[in-house]
Amino acid sequence: MRRPSAGAGPNSVEAATSSSPDPRTHHIGELIGLTAKAAPHQLNVAQAATLIDTARPHVRRAADEIDEVAREGRRPDLETRARLRMDGSRAMRCARDGVSLLLDTAGASSYSDDSPLQLAWRDIGTASPATRR
Repeated sequence: MRRPSAGAGPNSVEAATSSSPDPRTHHIGELIGLTAKAAPHQLNVAQAATLIDTARPHVRRAADEIDEVAREGRRPDLETRARLRMDGSRAMRCARDGVSLLLDTAGASSYSDDSPLQLAWRDIGTASPATRR
């Protein structure tokens, strides 16, 4: 099942912090637990979660504005369209940067094709070419 790209971020934080055993990484053993307790790892996860959470208000504001314009049956003016583009662009950039940080923080196994982080990263990267720096 595919999900909206900006919505892929929160699932990525959960995947990166999940304590459930992953059969693809069982061979790493205790290293995962030690890494997860390290301050740099925790700071990276927190920074990624903050970036991903930052995307939500932008998406909500854009959705609310689009709903309002649609209810009124009018076309958004130039200023509104610019704000909608800014909100969408900022949301995708924050989500992409957050998931990229999680991918780097989670280690090499997160780059496998069947990793939930890799899937989220690809989804966001595919959906956001206009927001690339």
